[in-house]
Amino acid sequence: APSTVLQLQLLSGEFGGEISETIKKCAARCSGTSHELEATFLLLCAAHKLRDGSAQEVKLCLDQAAHLIARRRKQLGGLDSKALGFLGAFHCLLNSRVLCLSGKFDLARWQVAEARAKLQRLESQNGGGGSIGGGRLGLLEADSSSESHLLYMKFLLLETEVLSALTQSRVEDAAEKILEAMALFDSNPLALKVCESSVHLLIGSLLTLCGHYGDSEQHLNQALLQTSALNEDGYQSNLAKLQLCLLSLEGQTSSTAAVLETIETYATVFSPQSRGYPAYLLCLVALAVRQQDVGTAKKLVQEALKCAHAKGDHLVIVFCLIEYARILCLEGDQSQASESIDAAKSLAANLHHLPSLVHALGFASENSSKKREDILSTVLQRWQARVGSLNPSSIADIQRWRVAA
Repeated sequence: APSTVLQLQLLSGEFGGEISETIKKCAARCSGTSHELEATFLLLCAAHKLRDGSAQEVKLCLDQAAHLIARRRKQLGGLDSKALGFLGAFHCLLNSRVLCLSGKFDLARWQVAEARAKLQRLESQNGGGGSIGGGRLGLLEADSSSESHLLYMKFLLLETEVLSALTQSRVEDAAEKILEAMALFDSNPLALKVCESSVHLLIGSLLTLCGHYGDSEQHLNQALLQTSALNEDGYQSNLAKLQLCLLSLEGQTSSTAAVLETIETYATVFSPQSRGYPAYLLCLVALAVRQQDVGTAKKLVQEALKCAHAKGDHLVIVFCLIEYARILCLEGDQSQASESIDAAKSLAANLHHLPSLVHALGFASENSSKKREDILSTVLQRWQARVGSLNPSSIADIQRWRVAA
């Protein structure tokens, strides 16, 4: 069936012409069929569009799917079938990711809670006694297909919670959920084989945020190895490559030649249609600044800002604004630079993302005649306290997970 082919292509990271053709076939064959089948197709399309960063198209697919799910639930007298339970949970998780990108974290958390409740009901129907995301997997008494779907949904739930926590720099919560994802994978390594690279990516993101750059690079390279060995997910591979590009710019320790080599190595995987494209442009901006090519840097950061706005990625917008302010300072335009950095500070504060707020405040402090060291110091202390609150044993377990000694 075309919908099955579409699922396989999404898992394999196939986002070229083939998946577009499959979507057309699905649209033609699903129209007018059961509400469940149409909703499944729409949610798969939403997942595809989410990877592209097409925020408006994702929302359209999710709204249409929600309408079909609600209509079918009404036909069943307000009850959820097993199929509707899966679809409802999947819809909540996809919607929460869209809400996180736009900084609507309260609504995103509510959607995650809804997904968790639906998955708990599904596990109960399957005879499982374990809590979802609670560190213990219930013993499922359903067919292997249903069990596999539930495992994937559990992993997607944990992955969504980690991404939400990282976006808000809640590193302790992110570490806790990563440990649960590690445990879920270790209990089901064959069933969740394609998810191993995702765990390494989540670990790499957390360790980068906490300043463990060497360990982060090890996990990102492991993610690359996993995707290459399975030959299944070009999207996951591209995420690892993007993070390695960003990592090469951290701390200003790498030489410009080394950074250039890293970025050029992975340049071909990013296209304007990909969600990671604005972040990749930021890598090129930082590289141009290092090379003192201010004109190129300004054009690139303006393109990155436009692209990040179109994709609805507010955190990338913060970093674009900071880099734009840096370039304006190099041009001697202090007034416009101040406006850009003020916008970055405001957005970073709304997102509750302390690292970017520290970055923005630090830049403002360096380039302002009115030094506000007190604010920077307070925010920096708060961030250091968050990182310092992490359990050393837990971090050590995360650092060691499935990497060569």
